[in-house]
Amino acid sequence: MTLKIYVSILVLSSLLLNIYFAAEAQTEKKKKNDVKDKPLNKPYSEDLWRNQTKEWKMKEWNNFMEHAEEELKHFDDIINKEIEGWVKDHDISVKEWLEEKEKKWMNFNAQMDSEYKSDLKNKSSSWNEKQWKDWLNGNGKKLLEKDWQEYINNLDSHIANILNANWNKFKVNIIMEWNSLGWKVQEDKRWLKYAIMGPPDPKTPEEKVDAANYNEWRERNESQRKQWFQWITEKERARTKNGSPTFSKWKNNKQSVFNKWVAAFINKLSQEKQWNSWFR
Repeated sequence: MTLKIYVSILVLSSLLLNIYFAAEAQTEKKKKNDVKDKPLNKPYSEDLWRNQTKEWKMKEWNNFMEHAEEELKHFDDIINKEIEGWVKDHDISVKEWLEEKEKKWMNFNAQMDSEYKSDLKNKSSSWNEKQWKDWLNGNGKKLLEKDWQEYINNLDSHIANILNANWNKFKVNIIMEWNSLGWKVQEDKRWLKYAIMGPPDPKTPEEKVDAANYNEWRERNESQRKQWFQWITEKERARTKNGSPTFSKWKNNKQSVFNKWVAAFINKLSQEKQWNSWFR
């Protein structure tokens, strides 16, 4: 495979994806009733690219990157509000989880012994009060802490799925705003055809101009692709590190709630010698 054919295939693949997603983006726009009056929505002529300079096209890209930053802020505001609503709903869920856990442990039975793989019934057959209290404050407490951690981990996974799904959708939608601009679609089509078919007549003076314009387009697209990849990488790195501040704050608060609850509950089990009612 020659280098020219290889490059043409790469360009073709890239453009076909762009055209597909551009169509998707246009469909999404038609569904929205609150389209904002943003610079990217200006009614450009599809042939505008022919008459504009490299500097103009680069400025349009820079305008888009500023637009992407603003859209990201708006996106984060929406996600934070969704998470705020979610954690409020789960205040009740945590309360119910603790109540259910307390109810089960007040009546610790053989099924729970099997689920925990604690072999408590056999081990405790000859225990005195001190041994029971030692177990409650040691392994018993650890079992409750493990249950709590599994519960929180499930919530963590759920929140992560929400964040990732919305972020992935945002990434696609925002770059498609750029790739679906009429003038850019037409420019990409023009130079894709040139890359695949070659010049109609390589010997004409116009061909030198076309070759120069094609190279400028290819280099500009590659530069923008790298800049976009770097931007996305930096944003994803920050999002992975920080997660959801709202959810993190909520988790810390609920961890304090759990710590107080488990200390009080272990003390209650000890004071009431609840083990006397277990395995019945």
